[in-house]
Amino acid sequence: MSSNAESNNTPPTVLGYIIRAISLFAIAAMIAYLVFQIAKPPKDIELELSPQVDQAREQNGQTLLPVEIRNVGSSTIRTMDVELTAGSTTHEVSIPMLGESETVTVVVDAPAPDAEISYKILSYEAP
Repeated sequence: MSSNAESNNTPPTVLGYIIRAISLFAIAAMIAYLVFQIAKPPKDIELELSPQVDQAREQNGQTLLPVEIRNVGSSTIRTMDVELTAGSTTHEVSIPMLGESETVTVVVDAPAPDAEISYKILSYEAP
């Protein structure tokens, strides 16, 4: 019996202390991350357009210009309808879902590869 009692009173080894320190650090890091996410102010729905001029191509007398649409807001957008205007040409695009910092590429008919592209959000749902 005395051997069992002595083995239970053995202090932790250096490895035991290291594992405890790593565990405490991981828990503190998770708590800090959650507090940061909660305290971060939400951003409104905002899109960033990036025309891919180097990938523009001519087809049947039209200039097809790929445009990357990036969600720079802080929430996911679901079922979004966007009106893209390239020069005098307007296109309505429907995007089923676009998460925070995600990018989707659409191809629009532009009068020229370097045409200025603007957008107007017609409607969207927030999940």
